[in-house]
Amino acid sequence: MNDFLKKTHCDRCKNEFGAGDPRIMSFMNTDTLCIPCADKEKLHPYYPIAKIEERKAVLKGNYNYPGLFAGQQYPNFDILKTGEALSTEKDHQS
Repeated sequence: MNDFLKKTHCDRCKNEFGAGDPRIMSFMNTDTLCIPCADKEKLHPYYPIAKIEERKAVLKGNYNYPGLFAGQQYPNFDILKTGEALSTEKDHQS
């Protein structure tokens, strides 16, 4: 994740980042995304779970959480390969 600001291309669509172009880190893994790819990621069925798990990690002080699907390639994530226990429904309630 240390190369986030140094990336010259979106990890998903490979479009080039121009000077000052916005980018975002994926909630699913460590991909650096352009805004259109980030918008597409929000449609993935595991996105809400990944976002909750990332928030839980940050609340525990892990500001470098690699994502629920770290090491896996978008969009073919395997929930069984996450290596982490997912939250219970009770954990998701505020």
